[in-house]
Amino acid sequence: MSTFVVPELSTTDFTSDFDELVRGYIQTEYSLADPDKAAANTLKIKVGFFDYKLPYEIAVLETDTETPQYPNGRRRAYTNTGMEIHIRMKRLARSETEISPQLGYMEREIQRIAMQYRSQDIAGIKDMVWVGGTRVYNATDSYATSDWRSMIRVRLLYEKIDIS
Repeated sequence: MSTFVVPELSTTDFTSDFDELVRGYIQTEYSLADPDKAAANTLKIKVGFFDYKLPYEIAVLETDTETPQYPNGRRRAYTNTGMEIHIRMKRLARSETEISPQLGYMEREIQRIAMQYRSQDIAGIKDMVWVGGTRVYNATDSYATSDWRSMIRVRLLYEKIDIS
């Protein structure tokens, strides 16, 4: 029987879900003033799906975990878990002549946060890799007339070692 632990934590597993760890990391590293994370009635960074109550939201969802790689005779497991970071902003009224740039600001801020990740900024996570993103345009979405959305994908890389 093997006992795998996260070496940096000295525990058999992470104590929080990855989506909560990433949410906390984004909350800490987010540095934009427009929209400002300190404005509780404007921006919300959360785990799960949007609630559409604020003009700006960032929602973090865990997606898939890839099969680990086992070098060194199956004593170390290197694996990664995918995360989707969804961004939305309330769309301007159709009468507005200028496009508000906040969605682009928020996209680039999430990319910056992922690309400037330093090993162990989140305990046990060796790296956060930005793997792309997309704007979300869906004509069948009932919110398409009022919201603009984007999704950024990252992968969390981590290790577990066999101590048995």
